[in-house]
Amino acid sequence: MLRPALLAGVALLAASPAWAGERGYSVTEFDRVDVVGPVAVIVTTGKGPSARATGTPGALDRVSVDVRSRRLVVRPLKNVWGGTAADANSPVTIRVTTFAVKDVFVSGVASVAVDKMKAQSLTIWASGAATATVGAVETDRLGLNQDGSGLIKVSGGKALIANISNKGTGQIDTRTMAVNDLTLTSTSSGPSAAMALRTAKITSFGQGPVAIAGPASCTINAPGGGPVSCGRKRP
Repeated sequence: MLRPALLAGVALLAASPAWAGERGYSVTEFDRVDVVGPVAVIVTTGKGPSARATGTPGALDRVSVDVRSRRLVVRPLKNVWGGTAADANSPVTIRVTTFAVKDVFVSGVASVAVDKMKAQSLTIWASGAATATVGAVETDRLGLNQDGSGLIKVSGGKALIANISNKGTGQIDTRTMAVNDLTLTSTSSGPSAAMALRTAKITSFGQGPVAIAGPASCTINAPGGGPVSCGRKRP
């Protein structure tokens, strides 16, 4: 007869997510992040380099994580033996740490979340259905490019100059990030939202709404017919 404690342990194992696996990676220092989905990457800065992934063992076997020339590269592996068909679509979450991040490139159906980015020049690029979110930035020059159906969101911080491009059907939201001088171009059917304190140059070829908060003096060119609102429109 099985003891009650042993029975309880068996029941707990049966109820626990037996599919869950964890894998660590040996990585060197990096300040760029380059991700192709389907994976979710969570970046915490201010710490030494590390990387650890969770997911089904079969799904983890299908993901490559390494550093090339100070760039963290996350890619799906092709022609992987074993596993099940479900492993190809099972979620994988990779948590990484590094001292600082200055560039983020994300594509496919991947997502990248960074707590903060600080450098003289920063770049965030999302393509396909990818999502890039950043808690705060601090930079002289910021470049954002959304090319697809995804999302770029920056929740706070400041940039002296920002160049923002929104294409496809995706959206960009930086309305709580302060920018002195903003240039924004949209050909998207999705929304673009930002803040400008001094000047804003807006060009809209798409149908997606563009909303610029703040007291900036605005120059607007909107041949696409999409609605544009901005602080102080220049005649």
